[in-house]
Amino acid sequence: MSYSYGKWTKYHMMMENMTLVDYLPKTQLFSETAFWKLLNEYGTVVVKPSEGKQGYGVVQVSKCGVNQYEIHNKKNKMVLDSCLLREFLDKILQKNKPHIVQQRIPLATIEGNPFDIRVMVQRKEGAIEWEVTGKIVKVAEDGYFITNVVKELQTIEQAYEQSDIEGIDFAELTIEMDNISLVSAYELQEFYPDSKVFGLDMGITADGRLFIIEANLSPSIGMFKKVNDKTIYQRIKKFMEG
Repeated sequence: MSYSYGKWTKYHMMMENMTLVDYLPKTQLFSETAFWKLLNEYGTVVVKPSEGKQGYGVVQVSKCGVNQYEIHNKKNKMVLDSCLLREFLDKILQKNKPHIVQQRIPLATIEGNPFDIRVMVQRKEGAIEWEVTGKIVKVAEDGYFITNVVKELQTIEQAYEQSDIEGIDFAELTIEMDNISLVSAYELQEFYPDSKVFGLDMGITADGRLFIIEANLSPSIGMFKKVNDKTIYQRIKKFMEG
């Protein structure tokens, strides 16, 4: 049986594992009812194409006053009333491709810019066990709320030192991230048994809470060449070569 690569499909797969439930942001298939429900509950939501890549078509919507809503698309912001918001969302959805609406994760920041963490989880040809082979931090470009446009790539150690995360044990947080990434890989392999690598985008809040933003089935390793620690790239490449 084949499975979709879409965000909605993978979200449901991971939701089947009780260990992962608390790490997954509240997500629903987009409808007007689901959109308003989550927006009223969380104040800010993100609308994404289920099949989208590299942040294409991702929009953040926030309540900012009585019948006032801020739209954040790429680095552009505008304030609309509910009628104009509906028109705006209709334009996004006019291609009739499935979208999801998701609770916004208040990502930790570095100099005011949000960041997330790509965690590579791999197994060698014929192997059963998965291993975390590398992590890299993607810092969003100025004005962006997601990291599809990257200002800077850092090691996770550099990011922890420069970020607004406070009062968190670095070693414990890293162990938790590794464990959740491995649980995700073992869960996803049930549906994608031929996969040898998953790239998990993990979000972390300023108070140290972890979220699984997305699981990528064909993650690029190119970004790992661009950080100071070249051993990370070499380890990932070695796994890919079997």
